[in-house]
Amino acid sequence: MATTILEILANDPALMPLVEGVVRELALCSEPVSALKVSKRLGVRMSTLLRCLAFLGDGNIGGYPALGWVVSQQDGDRLLLRLSRQGQLVFEEIANNRNH
Repeated sequence: MATTILEILANDPALMPLVEGVVRELALCSEPVSALKVSKRLGVRMSTLLRCLAFLGDGNIGGYPALGWVVSQQDGDRLLLRLSRQGQLVFEEIANNRNH
């Protein structure tokens, strides 16, 4: 049985590439970006992106704290996304590991 959100994600091989894609897309943007734009860039349905964001946000899933890598805010009818400071550090770590 999984004991952390990362373990839950590791058990869902379809979701991990999306997690990396979301972090990468948001890291490349200096301003908050709409969830719709991210879903189109990644070629996934909005419902799939929202499922991923549940893991990456700051809420709880099944009693486990989410990762806190992505901050979302509602702007009228648009959902805007940006990386948190923790998410930026994760992106830098991913980028450094790929370069070595």
